[in-house]
Amino acid sequence: MSISIDYLLRRFPGNGQHLILTLHDCTDFAYEPDDPKGRLTNLEAISAAEPEILKAENWKDANKVYCVSGTLHVFTRAFSLALDSGRTITLQELIDVSQAYWTEWSERAQQAG
Repeated sequence: MSISIDYLLRRFPGNGQHLILTLHDCTDFAYEPDDPKGRLTNLEAISAAEPEILKAENWKDANKVYCVSGTLHVFTRAFSLALDSGRTITLQELIDVSQAYWTEWSERAQQAG
């Protein structure tokens, strides 16, 4: 999957535009939009729905990835991450970059408020 997270990708060296998420031994991948209700399993239909990811927690079986207008359900043994430049990154690197971004954002918001 190609995921756009511009505000985080700018923090990695290079000019990457997307995060590449590779699912290993994925046995089920579905999107359940909030409206209209239903379950999309066709990859083209899921892509056309353009789910906007908010957060993913607890990468365990039956994982749910919460989106702006629905939920992705991912059943996979493992995953790997890379920048579209080809550089692999770890989940911890992504978490660290994300936490730094939101800490700085919070500090700026407090100063402005």
